[in-house]
Amino acid sequence: EGGMVLTNNEELSKKCFSIRDYGKKSQWESVHNIFSGNFRMSNLTAVIGNNHISEIDNFLNKREKIAKMYTDNLSDKYEKILPKNGKSGWYKYIVYLPKKVNRKDFKDICKNQGLGLSGGVYDKPIHLQPVFDGSFKHGDFPIAEEVCERHICLPIYPNLSDEEVNQTIEILNKAI
Repeated sequence: EGGMVLTNNEELSKKCFSIRDYGKKSQWESVHNIFSGNFRMSNLTAVIGNNHISEIDNFLNKREKIAKMYTDNLSDKYEKILPKNGKSGWYKYIVYLPKKVNRKDFKDICKNQGLGLSGGVYDKPIHLQPVFDGSFKHGDFPIAEEVCERHICLPIYPNLSDEEVNQTIEILNKAI
């Protein structure tokens, strides 16, 4: 889908260029030095990304404001996953449900109140995904399994209005 990396580190820049193009040093070589894939952006995606980068401060400020509203107003029954140091871009605002709450049932309750919570990280941990064809079993990575069972991701896109965030908080606090 494309993406963007901003760095002033020349070594990291060269590695990123290589990773985006099948692990090659340049597009004109057919020697692959790093196991990779095709992560090159289309021209259309690049134009959109270039336009969005001019709005980055605005997007980050909006996400920060929404995150603060969640942090300040969500019930303490939720375990909030907050950055310990530095700043976050708030790509996701993740909370853990209490251990006794069934995530699917909780999401259904929220959906019935008009709040969709579809943007989770993983419903099933990676080691239990079909691609591993049973190489791992339930219990091999209990922390990953617990995270998948308990986490939900709250809406945090920049176009959310204060009213929508407050409504989300109200639904979540009633549902818990």
